[in-house]
Amino acid sequence: MLSKVDKATMANGLEARVPLLDLHLVEYALRIPAPLKVKYKQGKLIFKKLGEKYVPPEILYRPKHGFNVPLKLWFKGPLFDFANDILNDNAVRQGGYFRPEVVRQILQQHRQQPQLDLSNQIFTMLCFELWRCQHL
Repeated sequence: MLSKVDKATMANGLEARVPLLDLHLVEYALRIPAPLKVKYKQGKLIFKKLGEKYVPPEILYRPKHGFNVPLKLWFKGPLFDFANDILNDNAVRQGGYFRPEVVRQILQQHRQQPQLDLSNQIFTMLCFELWRCQHL
């Protein structure tokens, strides 16, 4: 997604990734006293004060949280066959980095036990195996 944004903005002379590094804006920001920019454990104070006019406080002042991908659901459903194909016994044996019986067990347990979440292990093995096939 970032490469698309880069291409679109560069084609139009815009800066989307680091717009706050404009020289004039940086010089202005350096003249603002620190207590007006940051309070205890609350950064971006000026932006938040400006945002109060446009954004509800429950959104503006909510805690940060990451963007989670539903790997557990994907590897129990639509991506299970893909992961299973990539991590099949022959490919894993050929690579020599994982024990095929352990990989098979992880995949089966993840799919058959609804409460069990082994998606991070599957994702790690899948990424490594795809990388290995491309680069080794």
